[in-house]
Amino acid sequence: EDPDETLKRKTLELLCRMTKPANVEVIVDKMILFLRVTHDPLVKQDTVSKVIELAERYAPSNVWFVRTVNEVLVLAGDLVSDPVAHNLMRLVAEGAGGDDEEADTELRASAVASYLELLERPKLPAVLLRIICWVLGEYGLLSPTHDAPRLVTALVEIAERQVAHPEQIKALALTAISKVCAHARLGYDALPQDAKDLVNHCAASRSVDLQQRAHELTELLKLSPPALEAALPPDSSCEEVEVEADLPWLDQFVAEAIADGAACYVPPEERRRNSVDAAGPLEGGGGGARGSAT
Repeated sequence: EDPDETLKRKTLELLCRMTKPANVEVIVDKMILFLRVTHDPLVKQDTVSKVIELAERYAPSNVWFVRTVNEVLVLAGDLVSDPVAHNLMRLVAEGAGGDDEEADTELRASAVASYLELLERPKLPAVLLRIICWVLGEYGLLSPTHDAPRLVTALVEIAERQVAHPEQIKALALTAISKVCAHARLGYDALPQDAKDLVNHCAASRSVDLQQRAHELTELLKLSPPALEAALPPDSSCEEVEVEADLPWLDQFVAEAIADGAACYVPPEERRRNSVDAAGPLEGGGGGARGSAT
């Protein structure tokens, strides 16, 4: 608590070296308190790195880890790297990694509650808004206070925030709205008006990404509930996706097209080879005649 910045940094270094599972909560609280008052960008960056490192190494629980990283994101979100945000979302998705589904659900519900509470703040960093969009889209319906329409409205408000990369936040909010509606089996007609206004605005955007997401949302929410749930199943972010590179389900379509006179597909390598063969050898063997100087 000494006002001398140098002494504070040395104290933090010492605390960092002294950290163990038994005292990590106290030490991290001290470091976050320091993060609130320091204005030196280099010191802030160093403190952020130390807090994240200690939290990842000694976190007493997943709930504490999520809460701690959230505090760091609120205080210095622009100094937190994307991998940290990704790891946080991965933790929420995978949980403890065991078979304790109840504990995993508790973690996700806690994360949802904390993010809905954070949305009451007028200003949040873009990296935190990205995380909030993803968590609310995947697990927002675990909230005991927000039903699907209210969650959608919260996501619309996120999309309308003034941030550094507004198109990216709008895109993520649209995807999250699609997931919430799919999980709640909420059709397009049941969307709140502010959500419809957002979709229409994005559909007319100059951004191709926003246009595509807006049109996809509109068409998805017109599907039957079973089809919608199959397209966006709940809690599917960790599922392995098997890719069939040969696309066998297109065989019948291709066969019908060829029967109707369409040309067969020719791979690029074969096209180049055919092009070279058709051109034939160069005249003169490729050598240029040299004229003698006169």
